[in-house]
Amino acid sequence: MDLARFVRITRDGSDTSGGTGYLLNGDRVLTARHVVAGAKELTVHFDGHEGPDVARKVWVEWQGEADLDVAVLGVEADLRLARQILEPGRFRGELTWRSRGWARAARQPAPESTSIVDAMSSLAGRAYEFSPTARRFEVGVDDPPDGVDWWKGVSGAPVFCDQWLVGVIAHGDPTFEGGRLGAIPIAALWTAPRFLEAVGYDASWQELRARRRRELIGDLAAILEEHPKAADAIAAESPAWGAVLRRKGGGVAALAEALCEAPSWRSVLEAFDQAHRKLAEGAAAETTSEEADAIVEVLDRVLPEVYGASEMHEAPFAAGGLLVTLPVETSTLAEVAMAAKLARSAGDSVPPFTLL
Repeated sequence: MDLARFVRITRDGSDTSGGTGYLLNGDRVLTARHVVAGAKELTVHFDGHEGPDVARKVWVEWQGEADLDVAVLGVEADLRLARQILEPGRFRGELTWRSRGWARAARQPAPESTSIVDAMSSLAGRAYEFSPTARRFEVGVDDPPDGVDWWKGVSGAPVFCDQWLVGVIAHGDPTFEGGRLGAIPIAALWTAPRFLEAVGYDASWQELRARRRRELIGDLAAILEEHPKAADAIAAESPAWGAVLRRKGGGVAALAEALCEAPSWRSVLEAFDQAHRKLAEGAAAETTSEEADAIVEVLDRVLPEVYGASEMHEAPFAAGGLLVTLPVETSTLAEVAMAAKLARSAGDSVPPFTLL
């Protein structure tokens, strides 16, 4: 979440009516549709960005239909922003979320609330899991103000879970007196007509995702092909992997794919670690030591995908273009590789690898 990308949106000459937006790149702003609907004049204020105070020109580039309360604004301004990658998906379970917004609560602290004192309201709480087809989800608010009226102006704020932008604040729920807000999931916009075009999505990204998956599987298969005892040790950590390795038409290539597509990348890394321990403990023979070293080679290939910074923000992507990271289900090693992002959440504990 980049504070410099938050913008304040006002309409029809008023300095109080409007909402919050988030810069997707130098000329696109993501916000809620009702913030801009019916406005004769829109102003986008770059309060958190060094450079121009307001956009020279603002127009509605795209807006969702029916219950998709999201809009994309086009802005004309001289802003230089780094590029990020668009990805589909949704989060699982219940996660911590955070954001900022120009709510009324920021201009006048709410009764019995001392947490909202800055020019922008600092928002945080729990985001609740939604189904793959959901067009709305809810987020709980920590230390909420007294009543949803205090949230006027926060509509359009992005919902971030760790590094993933998972939604856009659309409205408050009066039954929760400001303690819960409604949001539109970004995943629901993936198939919305013209949304990808409006945000400048480049379809070649999907080709690159597929290539990264193939490369990871191919590299693991090559290591395991050269060291069959290492492959056996890894396969022994799961009956399903053992069956894949032994079945007709299976072998190390099929095992490598099964490892990359296993439901939890953490369980795969733990299996690598356990296989290494067992091989290292029985390393009386030189061949066993070499097989243990092969597990180290596997981890050297995989761990940077999971814990390291990615080169995806460099070539082959040029400056400009899409700028927002959308959610992806990084539950498998293949998904982590395709995401090319730091998959470990800040609150996660690092598994006890002997090789880290």
